[in-house]
Amino acid sequence: MRKDITVLIGIATAGLFIAAAPYFDLYKRRSVLDRLTEQRQKLTSDPHDRYAMNELIDSLKSHNSHERSTAAACLRQLGSVAEPAVPALIEVARSNDPYAARESVIALGEVGGPAASSLPTLIELIKTKPDSLGAYAADAIGKIADVSDDEARLVLEHATKGESSLLRDSATASLQKLQLKHRAGTLGPPTN
Repeated sequence: MRKDITVLIGIATAGLFIAAAPYFDLYKRRSVLDRLTEQRQKLTSDPHDRYAMNELIDSLKSHNSHERSTAAACLRQLGSVAEPAVPALIEVARSNDPYAARESVIALGEVGGPAASSLPTLIELIKTKPDSLGAYAADAIGKIADVSDDEARLVLEHATKGESSLLRDSATASLQKLQLKHRAGTLGPPTN
């Protein structure tokens, strides 16, 4: 009888933990979001805050998908200030984690020209993942690539003929961005 009661108490306790697990997960996610948002805010105030940048970069290397995605989203909001995170963003963009990879690709685009070292990875993503990730990569290329980057232009031109309408649209828009950059470069600065 005593053994049966112990088993029942054990089962009931396990049931409580199982029922409470989603709440613990939500709490953990919220604390990650709060911590990383605080670091982003610090970098908004002081773009040279190494501790805050290192915290975001370390979070990109986490084993937790939510933490990686959140860190990339925070870096995306920083634009070119996130340049020190480019190598870590490239690694996450190459990963098999679709959410973190997407956020990293978007963040690379928002960094802009200083993320030029990511172009080979973004080009590879267009070639190997012609779905939404490839479309995000095409968009990022339009924000990063220099007008003289023939490889980027050729890959985008090829993508405009692909099967994915999302990729075709993103590639077309990115080619237009490159053309605008070219026109701006040939016209030179406005004169008075």
